[in-house]
Amino acid sequence: MPLYEYLCLDCRKRSTIFILSLANQTPATCSHCASARVERILSRFASPKSEETRLNASLDLNKLAGLNEVDP
Repeated sequence: MPLYEYLCLDCRKRSTIFILSLANQTPATCSHCASARVERILSRFASPKSEETRLNASLDLNKLAGLNEVDP
């Protein structure tokens, strides 16, 4: 999806702008204050995780401290 984020140098707010074509770009402007003084910033992105990674991240080893491994 061609969405780009810009930071306004005047009001310091972020704007997300949908760009239809890289060849025919119109100058980006702030959607909050309409300033043309904006700079493109890196957007946040999602990274897919495996089921094992998600389980390990949610596992609290302190809760397993008193667990008897031989008792089912």
